[in-house]
Amino acid sequence: MRFLSVSTGLMWIAVTAVCSLGCRSQDANTMPSLNVFAASSLTDVVSELNRDFEGLHPVDVNHSFAGSQVLRIQIEQGAPADVYVSANATHMDALTSAGIVTNPTPFANTDLVVIVPNSNPAGITSFSELTDAKKIILGTADVPIGGYARQVLERAESHYGGEFVSEVMDRVVSEETNVRIIRAKIEIGEADAAFVYRTDVTPGLDITVIEVPESLNVTANYHVGLLRRPAQQNRTMAWMNYIVSPQAQALLSARGFGSDS
Repeated sequence: MRFLSVSTGLMWIAVTAVCSLGCRSQDANTMPSLNVFAASSLTDVVSELNRDFEGLHPVDVNHSFAGSQVLRIQIEQGAPADVYVSANATHMDALTSAGIVTNPTPFANTDLVVIVPNSNPAGITSFSELTDAKKIILGTADVPIGGYARQVLERAESHYGGEFVSEVMDRVVSEETNVRIIRAKIEIGEADAAFVYRTDVTPGLDITVIEVPESLNVTANYHVGLLRRPAQQNRTMAWMNYIVSPQAQALLSARGFGSDS
């Protein structure tokens, strides 16, 4: 297994990757490969799933992790993906409507929490105190975590008033394209608070969780789809069948994900 890195702005890397992957698949001394493009919030669990999949199938799984919207753009521009895993339906639907992806299937879900550094300089102990933060980080509006966070704030308006939401947005100092970047910036204390997925909070991180009230929270649904690459059809279908299998779902559950399969 290896990481497949494709830069959004430098698509010549994608061309290089196509050549490299093609050469590997034609080498009789190497196993066939499968390229999984997955949302960054799934980095840990998909890496583990891919290792398990390799143990069940004679295939070398490569993976590329980034924001779902970044991966979508890469795929639209010809990046050599075989499987696309998105943190929302929006980007999956766009690729499906364009005829690039088939078999879109939900397979897992999570919800949102607010995180603060363990040092908690703003002294935030509840969601209602989010306006005590001086610096807040959000995902961009087109990245799933950013869209979900804005949905939470829309719901919060009816509970705390429009002024609460305005004050929160006024304190946003950066908007990121990747939930793992958001988490890292909070962990090193670059901001006072941020929205992330509950499943991004793993043991050993220098962060504290502030719960989003259940009445305000949203469900983030993960979807998997297959690229239209006939030569890879058997392998991509095997990966799809694996991700919804009891074995994979048990691993996802152990990582805190809910089941959509």
